[in-house]
Amino acid sequence: MAFVGVFRGLRQLYTRRLDQFETVPIRGTETANAVFMSPDGRSLGLITADLSLKRVSLADGLVTTVEHDAEFSAGAAWGADDRITFVRAGALWQVPASGGPAKQLTTLDSGKRELLHAWPSVIAQGRILLFVSITGSSRGASHVEALSLATGRRRVIVESGTFPLYAPSGHLVFFRDGALLGAPFDVDRMEVTGPVVRVLENLAVGTTMDAPFAALSNAGSLAYAPSDAGTTRLVWVSRQGVEQPITETPRRYQYPRLAPDGRRTVVAADGDLWIQDIARATFTRLTSEQTVGNAFPVWTPDGTRVLFRTLTGMYWTAADGSGHPEAIAGSLSGDLPCSVSRDGDTLAFLRQTAQSSRDIYVLSLHGQPRPRPVVSTSAFEGGAQFSPDGHWMAYASDESGQMQVYVRPFPGPDRRWPVSTHGGTQPMWNRNGKEIFYRIGNKMMVVDVSGSADLTLSQPRQLFDQRYVFQNVSLANYDVSSDGQRFVMVKDEAGSGRLNVVLNWTEELKRLVPTR
Repeated sequence: MAFVGVFRGLRQLYTRRLDQFETVPIRGTETANAVFMSPDGRSLGLITADLSLKRVSLADGLVTTVEHDAEFSAGAAWGADDRITFVRAGALWQVPASGGPAKQLTTLDSGKRELLHAWPSVIAQGRILLFVSITGSSRGASHVEALSLATGRRRVIVESGTFPLYAPSGHLVFFRDGALLGAPFDVDRMEVTGPVVRVLENLAVGTTMDAPFAALSNAGSLAYAPSDAGTTRLVWVSRQGVEQPITETPRRYQYPRLAPDGRRTVVAADGDLWIQDIARATFTRLTSEQTVGNAFPVWTPDGTRVLFRTLTGMYWTAADGSGHPEAIAGSLSGDLPCSVSRDGDTLAFLRQTAQSSRDIYVLSLHGQPRPRPVVSTSAFEGGAQFSPDGHWMAYASDESGQMQVYVRPFPGPDRRWPVSTHGGTQPMWNRNGKEIFYRIGNKMMVVDVSGSADLTLSQPRQLFDQRYVFQNVSLANYDVSSDGQRFVMVKDEAGSGRLNVVLNWTEELKRLVPTR
C-alpha cells in the first residue's frame, strides 16, 4: 500500500507491506500530492505540487519525470498497457509510463457545460477507461462514463456519481452521497446490469473534489480513510508556541485567513468557505451550490469581499453573504488567488502554463483584466504575498533546487533578496511590514525587515517547533494576527490519520451485490 504522509513537516510518499507494521518513506517524493500504483506493483506514479507527473521504482528508488502540467487533485491511473492516464486542462490525457508524447483522450463538451473529466480508471487490459464528467456549475452535477479507447465511444453508465472503481468480482463501485455504492457491471457492453446498492458508509471525503480517500487493489482488498480521518481544529499559537483553542468544532479546515478587523476568520472546509465569528465561535457558510471546489480564500483589504478558487476559475463574493458570487474577469481554471494589494486593486495569483511550472501573475480587479506574469521561470513559484505598504512581494521558489522564500519590489525592478537560508515556504507578512514569517517543516521562522529602496534582512530565527497541518507546499496554511503576536494554525485531531484496510473486500461486495 502506498500513501502520501507528513512526518516532522516533510510531505512525501510512504509504502507499507500489509504483512509488516513499519512504513517506509520514499526519497525524492517530497511535495507529492497524489499517488497511484503500477499494475505489477513494482513502481509508483505520483503528481507533485509543481504539477509534474513522475514514476518511482520501488526496487531502487529511482524517480523519473514522465510529463508536466498534470492536475493532482483529479486522479490518475496506470493501465495494464503501461500507459498513464492523467488530467490536463480539464480533459483526460495518456502518456507512456516510460515517457514520450502525450495523447489527448477526451475533449470537454461546452454544449453539455462540461467543466472537468476526472478520476480515470483503466480496466479491461487497457481497453476501457472509466471516468467522471463534472458538468454545470452546481454540485452533484457529475456522472460516471465509460470510454472505449479503441473506438472513442463514450457512454454514461451512472447518473449522479463520482470516483469509479472496477472490482475484480465484476462490479462497478462509485461514490455518491457520502457512501460507496456497487452494481454488477458488464465491461464489454459498458453498462450496469443490476441494482445499485450502498456497500460502505462513513468515508472521509476530499475537501475540494467531493471524492473519498479510497483505493481498491486488483486482488480485491479495499483501503480507505474513515469519516473522522483528516479532521482538524483551529488554534491560536503564540510566538512562544503556547496553544489556545479557537473552536471545538472539528472539520477538515484549510487555509484560514483573518479578516482585516481581526474579528472574523474565513476558512475552507469540505468544499465550502465558512466565516467564523471568533468571539461567538460560530460558523456561517459563505459559498453556495453555485460554485464547486471552493478553496484558497483571500480577503480584500477593506474586509467587504472574499476571493476564492473554484473549478472554473477565481471568484469573489460579499463577505456578509449577500448577493451572488462573481467570476473574476481574466481568470482561468486552475488559477489560485494569493493576496490583494493594499489599495484593493491588484490581485496576485498563481497560474500554471504548459511552458512552465506554476508562476506568479497579477491582474487588476477594477481596470482592464489583463493578467501579466511577475515571476515566471522554469522553477516552481508560489505563495505570493503583498507587503502591507504594497511596495514588496514575498514569495517561495525552488529555483535553487530547494524551496526558499524571497522578497522583491513590486511592481519592479526585477531584483530579489533571499529571506530564508536553509529552506522555507509559506511566507506571510507581519501587518506592520517589519517581519516576514515562513515555515520549514514544523518550525515557524521569522526574519526582520528594514529599509526602503534597499532592504536589510536579519538572520532567520525560530519562534516555535510544533506539528501543525502543512497542506500546500507554498500557500500558507496559517495566518498572523494584526499585532503579529499569535498565529491561527490548523491542528490535526488525535488519531485522525488512520487508514482502514479490508482484505478480500470483494467477497463482501459479492454478498451484498450478487452479479447473477
